Amino acid sequence: MQPDINLFSVFIAAVAAMAVGAIWYAPGVLGKKWMQLAKVKPNDINKKAANRAMAMNFLALLVMAYVLAIIVSFYEATTFSAGVLVGCIVWLGFIVTYGLSEYVYYNRPLNLFVFNMSYHLISVALMGGILAAWS
Repeated sequence: MQPDINLFSVFIAAVAAMAVGAIWYAPGVLGKKWMQLAKVKPNDINKKAANRAMAMNFLALLVMAYVLAIIVSFYEATTFSAGVLVGCIVWLGFIVTYGLSEYVYYNRPLNLFVFNMSYHLISVALMGGILAAWS
């Protein structure tokens, strides 16, 4: 069975996840907390490198949204809430389990892991909801 993927919804889902990240990590919202947990100082941030990282992140979000759209299609999720559920399942099964390796092997603080995983939960759930509702 070949899933019918709405490429516009894939793009919108990636933009939505990027927007959540822009808000989540903004200095006026939770960015200062992230910098504290990640032990990053404002002077450590290279604007050119940050722009390159955001561009690469957007490409990664496009790939993630496309793959999530395939999973949403196979799950036959056609409502926002069903898509959110699929996003949460993907988050728990793949993102959290993979993210644990960074926490364990790189000796990152548990609070940083929880902080980052919370962002991922919100963004992947939102992506799943968008993809299902616009399928």
